[in-house]
Amino acid sequence: MTRALVVVDVQKEFCEGGSVPVGGGAERARAIAELIRLIQGPEREGWTRVVAGSDGTDFHPAFATAVEAGAVDEVFLNGDRSASQSGFEGFSEDGTPLADWLHDRGVDAVDIVGAAVDHCVRATALDAVRAGFSTRVLLDHTAGCTPRGMLAAISELGDAGVELTGTPVVAVAT
Repeated sequence: MTRALVVVDVQKEFCEGGSVPVGGGAERARAIAELIRLIQGPEREGWTRVVAGSDGTDFHPAFATAVEAGAVDEVFLNGDRSASQSGFEGFSEDGTPLADWLHDRGVDAVDIVGAAVDHCVRATALDAVRAGFSTRVLLDHTAGCTPRGMLAAISELGDAGVELTGTPVVAVAT
């Protein structure tokens, strides 16, 4: 099994102080950057979905260092093409859709992390299942907007066959 790490919405816009803040987002950005540093070898495949056209599209500084160090293999954008919450509607710089990019590299399983588990992480995980990937959400590396929304998303993901590990962060955004 070839596994990819899919990183969702780790930019300033979705962290405390951003225009659509998710409580705990900044700490999750740091934790995800550390996770990426720990992953070695060919299974280190990554992407980040950003919304084009606002200052919030910059990666959170704690995560930007991982991107700048070359630890992320590709960045997928969908903000300028779709209002979707799913990273699977994103495209690489050369226009390749995420699912095709992963399949072209022999990836058959994905781990998904990021913000917010009750929105974009949920949508990305459900689309990963629909695209035929064995899908796991690493909840220790996610943040949720609300306890109720997070619990509903976790239930929906479990019902869809997504493996769930860990505990998400739900904090008040400042």
